[in-house]
Amino acid sequence: MTLKIREFHAGDHIHTEQTAVRYLQVAMEEADKAETSRQGAAIIADALGEVARAQRHMSAIASDADRSRSGIYKALSNQGDPALSTVISAVHAAGGSLTVTMAR
Repeated sequence: MTLKIREFHAGDHIHTEQTAVRYLQVAMEEADKAETSRQGAAIIADALGEVARAQRHMSAIASDADRSRSGIYKALSNQGDPALSTVISAVHAAGGSLTVTMAR
């Protein structure tokens, strides 16, 4: 008997706007705890990618963000370190907006 294990994608479980927002909030919290800013950026990029894939097809997001599909996949992965312009474009293309609060 051969056991097949599928790769886990959080985006497969993000079905509501509230879940997407909470998932991104947790990613931001984890990014704040990362050892380096590059690791934090990768956590956020990966989370944005999961939410983007859950909300829309990546090709549509890439088109709306005026980026290549492969470029969006790479930028929004756990290996990614996207430019802020790419993050903003991808968030807007997925129907979101960015908000910042000050930590006390």
